[in-house]
Amino acid sequence: MRGVTGNLIHRFFKMLSIDEYLRTFRNDFRRKDRFLWAKVYLMGLLAVPGRKTIEGIARSIVLPEDLRVEDTWQALQNFIQESPWDEQRIMRHYRKQIVQLLGPDGVLVIDDVVLLKQGQHSVGVHRQFSPEQKKKVNCQLLTTVFMVANEQAFPLAFRLY
Repeated sequence: MRGVTGNLIHRFFKMLSIDEYLRTFRNDFRRKDRFLWAKVYLMGLLAVPGRKTIEGIARSIVLPEDLRVEDTWQALQNFIQESPWDEQRIMRHYRKQIVQLLGPDGVLVIDDVVLLKQGQHSVGVHRQFSPEQKKKVNCQLLTTVFMVANEQAFPLAFRLY
């Protein structure tokens, strides 16, 4: 899943610069500083390899000139926990962009994805059958919805079970 998602994001941003893409979401945030932190967080998610944590992102990113804080970790933590933004509104905006990008040839693909896990500390991790592994393994199961057209696929929704 990680490789697939990374490739999809890479293909999407080859079509549109990340700044152009993010700018289309500006009106979904009431305050400019919240929008800037959303950009910092997204850039951190894309740039930091492996496990994504606030601490790892805070250590790895360079803040834009108009965002100067003493403690980047604390500022990111506040953005994630305290920012009043409407996730559903942003997801509707994102889905609308994808539908416009792929046009009438787009089809929905619903699929189950298995995320293998080492321990049992993530939500939904337990031993269950994985069709890919053909055995029971520690994993999380996701049902995903992608829009696919012209050899491109973009995630629209997922649900962890």
